[in-house]
Amino acid sequence: LLLLVFIFFIHSLDLNPSVYNVSIFVCTSLIIILFMEPEINRGYRYYCLEENNITLVEGILNKRKISIPYDQIASLEVVKTPLGRILKFGDIVIVGVKDEIKLKGIRYPDKIYSRIQERIDAEKKKKK
Repeated sequence: LLLLVFIFFIHSLDLNPSVYNVSIFVCTSLIIILFMEPEINRGYRYYCLEENNITLVEGILNKRKISIPYDQIASLEVVKTPLGRILKFGDIVIVGVKDEIKLKGIRYPDKIYSRIQERIDAEKKKKK
């Protein structure tokens, strides 16, 4: 839809054909990159909800791994945009004592939030 609006706008400017073709190419490339960005992120970033902690592993050549034990999670938050609310995706921000992990572009973030919260509660019960 955005591409069609942009094409209509460019066409209404009566540009010379070479400028018109370059504009269409640039616009199409940008829109493809914007739509592919979540898929590209999934290629080099993944999350593990393990028994005792949450782990983020990211990178292709240089791997970076961050783990936060459930008993050290200070806060947990779900962040959804208006489009995310409609399409049922969003981010989960997990703040630990030392680190922060942001689970980006998660489908059904409320379900994952509930699972994490259950594990946090279970860890608190174990400590008592």
